[in-house]
Amino acid sequence: MRVLLCVRQNCYKYYSADTQQCQKIYKFLKKRNIHVDINNGGKCDFSKYDVVHLFDLNSTGEMYKYYKEAMRNKCDIVISPLYWNYERYFKFKKKIESIKLWKRCNLYRGEILKKSKRVICSSDIEMGFLNRDFGQINGEVVYYGSEIEYDDIPLYSFKERYNLDKYVLCVARINPIKNQKALVDITEKLGMSLVLVGNIDDKNYFSECMKKEHVKYFGFFDSYNIYNAYRFAEVHAVPGFCEMPGLSTLEAAGSGCKVLTSSEGCAKEYLKDKAFYCNPFDPADIEQKLVEAISARKSNILKLYVQQRFKWEKYGENILRIYESL
Repeated sequence: MRVLLCVRQNCYKYYSADTQQCQKIYKFLKKRNIHVDINNGGKCDFSKYDVVHLFDLNSTGEMYKYYKEAMRNKCDIVISPLYWNYERYFKFKKKIESIKLWKRCNLYRGEILKKSKRVICSSDIEMGFLNRDFGQINGEVVYYGSEIEYDDIPLYSFKERYNLDKYVLCVARINPIKNQKALVDITEKLGMSLVLVGNIDDKNYFSECMKKEHVKYFGFFDSYNIYNAYRFAEVHAVPGFCEMPGLSTLEAAGSGCKVLTSSEGCAKEYLKDKAFYCNPFDPADIEQKLVEAISARKSNILKLYVQQRFKWEKYGENILRIYESL
């Protein structure tokens, strides 16, 4: 079996869930001695591959090109859609042209989903919305993993190293969809530092977030430094307009950090009643839930729950099983 994993062209510059999924599958298949390649726009010849796996249905133009080439070469197509209907978000932000473009792209999304041999959903919630928006799909839910690599390695004091007192941590790409600006305003009001970690998707939005002195930006940390940041944070908060479920939220939870995430998306299917959830469209609700999370006692319940249930090895096994079933 020969597998081609197809991701958006800028997947490494703007690292996100699709990039991490793709890399985890690649690493797993390599360990199993299966021929696998990653294509972020450079490969044009699909003829030598049996399975073509597409990532992120929201990158519709790029995925449609991959899809057409896979169809032309009679490859078996699977897709991890990472789908959420953003029309409510676009209306909230008054992005009329974005709404029009979103609706036009639904025709292409529907075609890809209809022709895919398997649609690999991150949750029952995602699969339900795909069925609602595009009709019955050939879907299967495979939960993401979360590996905590440094649980038995000594920590350094993140607070001392960076001269921080109490801080809220947000590990996410800097983009309006992640709603960091709401955290900027709320943490200023609460007299706390806000630590941002992640790639800059939107430079203007990043500049808006950095106008306040209490906001600290650390770029793109490696996993050990992020682990230390999780362990010393009061709360890890990502009040995004869609979290599916938010891989940094899973990592933070598995590292022993209290987490606040969005009610939009599928995070609740993963973390149940063990996390705090806010309405990203309502700043007052974000503030209330953040205060509740800060005030709550730390517990290992969520940490153990995530570590026991969500493993990348299990994720890889399920993906390989799906490939083999084709």
